[in-house]
Amino acid sequence: MVKFTDSAEEAIQISLNSKKGFIAVGLHISNLDIGFIALSQRGVRVLAISVPEPGGGYRWQNDLRNELGFEFYPASKSAFRAAQNRLKNGGTVISGIDRPIEDMKYRPNFFGRQASLPVFHVLLGLKFKLPIYITSTVLDNDGLYRMQVSEPIYLRQYDNRYNEIIFNAEAVLEVAEEIISQAPQQWVMYYPVWPEVMDLVPR
Repeated sequence: MVKFTDSAEEAIQISLNSKKGFIAVGLHISNLDIGFIALSQRGVRVLAISVPEPGGGYRWQNDLRNELGFEFYPASKSAFRAAQNRLKNGGTVISGIDRPIEDMKYRPNFFGRQASLPVFHVLLGLKFKLPIYITSTVLDNDGLYRMQVSEPIYLRQYDNRYNEIIFNAEAVLEVAEEIISQAPQQWVMYYPVWPEVMDLVPR
């Protein structure tokens, strides 16, 4: 049910063979979990940073994902330390970038409006001097899911730490915007990314 683009095939080989570590971020577009299943069948093993304090549904979902050989950790200081250790040993770390988290210190622009989105990937990328890859699984007209991986997004260093995180997060989100815009009807984010404008949304 899943077809891999050339970029996905290349990313899988980097993930499996890299000695420096590999950082990927996922979008909640179409069928994220069928992409996880397909990757597990290709031998990819990742440490994933999930939402902090997940509810019952999220815990059940992460339990299923863990059965595939993934390791899902709710976002926390200990999860961040585990991710660092995985990268030090040449492993792969993945996190989401479009699921909002309340009370985030950093609010990068996303589709032209500030949003409380995760920046774990940026912190890790800057620390280990690694690029970020965006993964997505989109349903095509032929009924198959197309797994694609973006070109590497190289992070830049800035003198101001706050700007360094914001600007790099926005560079990654800019690529994410392009991917979502290709199939906006398949973007399945059920949490309000911009809660301040919910009253303006037609019902």
